[in-house]
Amino acid sequence: MASGTWKWYQARIADFFRRVPGARVEEDVPVTITSKHTGRKRERKIDVMVWLPITVKLSEVLEVAMEFQIIVDAKHHKRPVDVGWVDRIKGMRDDVGAHAAIIMAPKGFTKGAEDRAKEISIILRAVTADLLTMLRCMGYPTQEGCSAVTTRPTCLYRTHYKS
Repeated sequence: MASGTWKWYQARIADFFRRVPGARVEEDVPVTITSKHTGRKRERKIDVMVWLPITVKLSEVLEVAMEFQIIVDAKHHKRPVDVGWVDRIKGMRDDVGAHAAIIMAPKGFTKGAEDRAKEISIILRAVTADLLTMLRCMGYPTQEGCSAVTTRPTCLYRTHYKS
């Protein structure tokens, strides 16, 4: 898979979430959505689906274990993502019943997209391909969590580091 393509970008985002302890991550997840109004079925695809195990302590004697479901949309566009994509992802989040939705894009987001995302609780993150490559090379976040990296990266992109 050639670096710089949308598929490469999506795979690097999935790799990033795979490093989160306990996370279960899948790419290109097909889902069938049934319209609440018409009953018609349609096929959709989620770029990256993340399930995080969590435990909620309700009292001293009652804990509830569940999986927190996040959909991640990787938008490797040449321009900032606009408000229309934010609304589409909100619809997908609602259709699949996910707890959260994140849009990641290397060129960022329009002001309209940022404003709408705040209104409907969609998380926007401008993440460049270079940053994803750097994080992948560094092994961040570590399996111990999002702590400082204690080992030096072993990657071709490190050629400027000195011992």
